[in-house]
Amino acid sequence: MHTGLTGWADSRWGAGSVGSRRRTPVNQHGHSLVPLTHLESLVVGLARPHMRLLVVRQPGTPSWRAVDTLPAALRGHTLAFPNDVPSELQRVVLYAPEDLPSFIQVVLIDAVKDRADLEAKVRQAPCLEMRGLAIAAWAEWAVHVNPMAQVDHAALQQYRALGAKPTVPEPLVAHAVATDDPDTAAVMRAAFEGDCAGNAQVRQQQDDVEAATEGANAAGEGPTFSICNAMVRTCA
Repeated sequence: MHTGLTGWADSRWGAGSVGSRRRTPVNQHGHSLVPLTHLESLVVGLARPHMRLLVVRQPGTPSWRAVDTLPAALRGHTLAFPNDVPSELQRVVLYAPEDLPSFIQVVLIDAVKDRADLEAKVRQAPCLEMRGLAIAAWAEWAVHVNPMAQVDHAALQQYRALGAKPTVPEPLVAHAVATDDPDTAAVMRAAFEGDCAGNAQVRQQQDDVEAATEGANAAGEGPTFSICNAMVRTCA
C-alpha cells in the first residue's frame, strides 16, 4: 500500500470515506489518512531491518545533469543496508522523533562552510520533511487493524505536536553529516554516482574513497569515513 507499511493494508477505511471515493479516508477517530511519503511510512511501518542512508545534494551540484533541469531544493536518494540491531518486527508502533537517527542517517554530499551551513541546508530539503498529524493518524489506524501491535502514546503526542505542516525533524538535522573539504565532497559525489551506475563502478572507486575520507578524518573534519564507507559497501 505504502512503502514501509507492510502488514497495515486493510480494506476497511474510516466511516467518513464510505460512499465517496473523492473524500480523504479517515481512521477510527476521524483523523485524515492522507498518503504518506516514503520517510513518513518508515516511521509508522512495523518492519525496520535496514538502516536508511538518505543522500542529499544541492541542485547546482556539477556532473549530475544540466542545471536548468534541476529543482530549486535539495534532492535525496535512499540507500538501505542491514542495521546493527536484530532484524525483527517492531511491535511497538512509532519511533519517537529523538530515535529517528537509529534507522535514518542523512548525508549531504556537497561541501559545507560549517555546521550551521549544513543544518540550514538540511532543513530546506523537502525529501526529509514529515507531517506529524499524518504520522499520528496512520499510527492510530495501524494499531486498530493489528491487535498484536501497541502504540507508543508518548511518541504519538510528540508527532501530534508537530502539526500538519511538513517539517524536517530536528533529530535528523542534528545527526546529519557532511564535509567542509571540496575534494572529499567531490570523491563522495563520484562514489554516489558510481553507486547509481552499478556495483562494479563503485568497487573500483573504493580505494579512492577510503584514502580521501581517511585523510579528512586525520585532519579532524568529522565522521565522514564510516558513513561513506558504508555507502560504498552496500553494493558489495
